[in-house]
Amino acid sequence: MLETLAGLGWHATFFMLGAQVRRFPEIARLVVDAGHEVAVHGTLHRNHLVRSPQGVRRDLRLAVREITEVTAASPRWFPAEVMSTLRHGGTVLLHDSDGTSRPGSWRSTVGAFPLLAAQLRIRDLEVRTLGDHLRRPC
Repeated sequence: MLETLAGLGWHATFFMLGAQVRRFPEIARLVVDAGHEVAVHGTLHRNHLVRSPQGVRRDLRLAVREITEVTAASPRWFPAEVMSTLRHGGTVLLHDSDGTSRPGSWRSTVGAFPLLAAQLRIRDLEVRTLGDHLRRPC
């Protein structure tokens, strides 16, 4: 995935699970070293709607600590809304891990990059990290 993003000249925001960062710290470091932004997806891939507010806060604090300790980058974002249509100011969320899905499912994400790139070119849209996106006007 990192090679494909580099080939396209894209930087992305990776919403990481603390448990996966702890399990694969070298991958998390590669993401940051490649110039990508890190964000929090939680410690475990669990539905926050069925958890107590205290449990969710505890989960997020732990994830932030784990991600920061491994990558030396402070995550600032947490996914709150996913846009179903592609337009200026929209966010595209793609999964890159087998940790919480079917083995090899990340290949679908990598396979979608060329199609996504073509659609973005047609619509004159550019890919930026979430931080860059919010600092610059669309």
